[in-house]
Amino acid sequence: MKFTHLGWAGWALLSMLLSGCNPSSGDGDGGSATTYTINDPNWSAGADTWASIAIPYFDTKASIFALVRNDTTNVQRLLSGQRGDKTFSSTQLATDAKYNDIAAVRITQSKDGESKTDYAMVGCAQDGSLELFLASDPNNIYTTKPTSAVSCASVAVDPVNYSDGDDVQIRFAYNSGSAVVSKLTFDVDLFYSTEASIGTANAFSSSSWVGESVGSSDYSMRAIESLFVTEVTAIPLYAMQSTSSNEISAKRSFSTTWSYYNSAINPFTAATEPFDMTDMILAPDHGLYMVGEKPGLIGNRHSEVYGLDGRTKKLSGDGDRCIDALAWDGTDLWCHDSTSEGRLIRFSPPNISD
Repeated sequence: MKFTHLGWAGWALLSMLLSGCNPSSGDGDGGSATTYTINDPNWSAGADTWASIAIPYFDTKASIFALVRNDTTNVQRLLSGQRGDKTFSSTQLATDAKYNDIAAVRITQSKDGESKTDYAMVGCAQDGSLELFLASDPNNIYTTKPTSAVSCASVAVDPVNYSDGDDVQIRFAYNSGSAVVSKLTFDVDLFYSTEASIGTANAFSSSSWVGESVGSSDYSMRAIESLFVTEVTAIPLYAMQSTSSNEISAKRSFSTTWSYYNSAINPFTAATEPFDMTDMILAPDHGLYMVGEKPGLIGNRHSEVYGLDGRTKKLSGDGDRCIDALAWDGTDLWCHDSTSEGRLIRFSPPNISD
């Protein structure tokens, strides 16, 4: 795509994110979901879907992104804000692709005495492609796609500091003739516009794929996360389902899979049915937390020393209100509020006891 100059809406969005400005109020009481929310100002009840929440790692500006999709009007909006805001800023995306999930990475680079900061965004599309763009320029898109991909289900960033924009690695789960987990590596150059005369179209380059089938043709991918098994080694942690089984597993190597849940029982409802999970997030030393198409929160206890313990259970408390999308900011969990759709709530990760 031909490079176009950044419009006023893009500059305003990025300026708000990077300035640290908080025109609304303070950061609440720090843990109660009943007193702290961020609202989508353009939410259309009964038509919009809260598809994703993305909170970048290693981000001192405490930014929060979200994706809202309206499949009736084919409109998608990127929401952006900071912890402490009461209302998101909303930007309509021009892409024809429908995203099931998004991820975000904070990038800061310097060149010739000038410094730039932006957010690299990754959209996981229903046609199987990944679309990469900057938060400041959301309609200048770099698209890449595995040849076998039919639909992309979920995307997650390895919890590594990629602020220099080099060799950024993301995990994603997609469906083809089977259920597949894969990894994409790419570079980000925030100074691409100054090099447009030599043919640079956008900020992204050097993508490479590594993928592996983890389930037969009757399985569909539901969610993916990154799990560190050593201080330097991360592996894909994923959820998938078939008509007769719900599974949560990690791919330790091409020949080794660790299973944490494998049952016909839906842990959200205790019924024999697919669990229809929509999102999961690992909060180290707390747990692996998951949400689905029905309200509720399930968890699997995690320890930095012992890892996941494999006992997946339904949790009570603020998480009862969660549906559709989930994220973790390093301290608290955030989810879409089923009791008042169109807003996020924040709460402390619940304890997962024996």
